[in-house]
Amino acid sequence: EKYLRACIESVLNQTYTDFEYFLIDNGSDDGTKSIIKEYSEKDKRIVPIYLESNTRNLLSSYREQFKGEYSTILDSDDWIEPTYLERLVTLAEETKSDIVTTGTVMHIEDTDGKFNRQIDNRFILEKKDFAVSFPLYHAFFRTMWGKLIKTEVIEKTHIKTAKETGILYGGDTIAAFAWLRNSNRICLDSSILHHYRIRSKSMSNKYDSRQSFSDVYLFNDAVSFLSQYGEISPGNMEFLHIVYANAV
Repeated sequence: EKYLRACIESVLNQTYTDFEYFLIDNGSDDGTKSIIKEYSEKDKRIVPIYLESNTRNLLSSYREQFKGEYSTILDSDDWIEPTYLERLVTLAEETKSDIVTTGTVMHIEDTDGKFNRQIDNRFILEKKDFAVSFPLYHAFFRTMWGKLIKTEVIEKTHIKTAKETGILYGGDTIAAFAWLRNSNRICLDSSILHHYRIRSKSMSNKYDSRQSFSDVYLFNDAVSFLSQYGEISPGNMEFLHIVYANAV
């Protein structure tokens, strides 16, 4: 509840106004439900959903309800710039891309520091080049957020559940690369329109011994992805080992 209002306001204040907003209370135990109820009564674009217990497979559960041509995901403690939707929708249509990404400002809550995850120049990638440029876009596809995805790509993609994979974390990366497998063209924009909070007390920053299995699973999934394009280059394999070592 501490961050939710800022998140919701950033969505409702978009310059692109023709959207549907699925606002999901994923088994919260604070004042989240009342905040969602308050906003949904004020703005009819909001579709409130209240879950009694936490689930890790929200996208799979509600994707059939998406009516728009594009979808985007925003964590409840993050926020977006007012032009986020307008910029990404325009780029998706102009470049005929299945997925469009934007840069992110990483806000470190404990120190009030921040840094950017971005690229210097916009580029467009065709499917045939997904392996060649892997290190350039990998960081952008470790998360489900910060991107606009064609809803038809989401609809035809099976994302393995936590029960199927057995992993503790990394579900975002599994999902994002599953979408990539079903995409023909992607666009990485040089804009920075998404804000992400790095919180030491978040679930992703709590150690669990099962993380080791998750790291191995993610490494193997990346190998599987790249293997679609033939023998993995030495450069890509070295990059994967660096990513794995960093995770460890």
